[in-house]
Amino acid sequence: MKRDSIFEKLFFQLLAVNILIGLIQPFNQFVDSVLTGRGLGVEALKAYALFLPLGALSLALSCVFSIGTQISCSHRIGKGHIKEGKDLFATSLLAVLAFSAIFSSGLFFFSKEIAVFLGQSSEDVVSTLGTAEYIRGYSIGLAPMFLLNIMLILMQVEGKKILVTVASIGIFAINLTADLLNLYVFKGGLFGMAFATSVSYIAVFVFVLFYFIFKSNMFRLGSCRINTKGLGDVFKNGMPSLAYYGSLVIRAYVFNWLIITYLDGDTLSVILVVNSFLTLVDAFIGGTGDVTLLLGGIIYGEKDKNAAKRLLRTAVIAGTVILLVITILTMIFAGPIAMFFSEKGEEALVVHAARALRITALCFVPDVIACVLKKYIQSVGRAMYTSVTNVLCNVIYVCGFAFVFVGIMGSDGLFLSYFACYALILLTHIAYAFVIAKKEGAERKDVFLYLPRDYAPENDHVFEMPIHSMDEVMVVSVAIGEFCYRFKLSRKICNYLSLFIEEIAGNIIRYGFKGEDRNAVFVRAVIGDGHIALFIKDNCMYFDPTHYYESLTEKTDVTKDIGIRLVMSLADKVQYTNRFNMNHLMIEIPS
Repeated sequence: MKRDSIFEKLFFQLLAVNILIGLIQPFNQFVDSVLTGRGLGVEALKAYALFLPLGALSLALSCVFSIGTQISCSHRIGKGHIKEGKDLFATSLLAVLAFSAIFSSGLFFFSKEIAVFLGQSSEDVVSTLGTAEYIRGYSIGLAPMFLLNIMLILMQVEGKKILVTVASIGIFAINLTADLLNLYVFKGGLFGMAFATSVSYIAVFVFVLFYFIFKSNMFRLGSCRINTKGLGDVFKNGMPSLAYYGSLVIRAYVFNWLIITYLDGDTLSVILVVNSFLTLVDAFIGGTGDVTLLLGGIIYGEKDKNAAKRLLRTAVIAGTVILLVITILTMIFAGPIAMFFSEKGEEALVVHAARALRITALCFVPDVIACVLKKYIQSVGRAMYTSVTNVLCNVIYVCGFAFVFVGIMGSDGLFLSYFACYALILLTHIAYAFVIAKKEGAERKDVFLYLPRDYAPENDHVFEMPIHSMDEVMVVSVAIGEFCYRFKLSRKICNYLSLFIEEIAGNIIRYGFKGEDRNAVFVRAVIGDGHIALFIKDNCMYFDPTHYYESLTEKTDVTKDIGIRLVMSLADKVQYTNRFNMNHLMIEIPS
């Protein structure tokens, strides 16, 4: 299996963006809680805290649509069904708009009743009214938030990493600015704090909507059509997200019950410190998993086993290294981290929280590996398994271990249960891999791909080689000709393909390379039943070659780009897409 440097660079670029996206919400929540407490007082902070479960539910519902749309569109794009992917994107936006409008209207008009339910009491008038105010302000920006979550993911597919980064930072910056204006200028109370959040989503949504109306290359809204046929796939692929966030709510409830029933009240403060820190660590764990999910869906549609192996290997190694570093740093700086979340004079709490952080840090590495496998499994269409294991991990495993360990070790057992549950869920994923491999008759080297039987051609029917310089062009040109000849393809097709690679790769290097090591071309050929499919990708500037190749037929100089002309004249199918800011050309030729 040849090394694909383009893939590795893409993975780490997307990883940085997704970690940033993952950090935005915790930072926003942290800023909102700090400013609310200091600017509006303890009662306002209590009212805000009562709202948080509703915020978690909103995020869960949003992810059903955003993750479901991401996977469903990725599968279609990977299979070459670009129009279906575009239409499904537009249809998902319309479905989300309708759902979020109903949901946000319910929150706005029934805010007081919902606040009473969240507070579990109608007697605490101050907190109930404050929570109701916050719900009304929050509901105004709910539809833009739902829509934005889908759009930012699809912008990554188009390779607009800088725009996604700007949008993510913009949400945080606008929210912070609007919070300060609310506190010190407009005096809008809790409604104003929530409205500040809504304003940040509305402003960035308008910016992103402008992009999809006028600038998008693949998902421009004016070129999309509504087709509800794929919405079932969206809901199926998105349900694991609802299971994940829903199970976290149950876990929080059970942990609080264990603390109140069996431990002292200080442990409630300690677990608040641990959970606050975990939201930051989860940005790195979830970011690694989200990149795996994003790339995995495309790869699954392309039926590229070797790319799937590269994805898993890169994600597991990168995630392990990053979280191992975070684990070591947490072990060393647990004390200062705990002090950051506590007031002066609370030495006992700092010691307790630091110990809890060190124990919890043991779970980071198994958690990220389990997350990579879980997201990959979800990307290959096994959504039901992912939903079930989300509940297993976040409810059955962790709560079961916590109940047993608390009785033996006290509060230490509560935090050790994290390590035990992620280690067990990792073993569950591994066991499931062997079950699938046995059922599908997979080879030993393909055990952890979780793929169905006859999913893709055998490796000896696949040719893969990277090109980084003009010197390598001829090497690959000769190699692909020999590969085709080995499978008894006609000498004519072998020669045509060899000449085609020489000319097209030479053109890419000559006109697309910028003299930097980061540029590369990757050539892949697959021998199928009665045809050969040729895939060429590069990370140079955007260039749709299909119109250029059509113009070649009109030129009188028959010696120019003759290999390209000959192959294009034989092709049954020619398709170009630009995704993740890379050019992808697929040509299918009868053999």
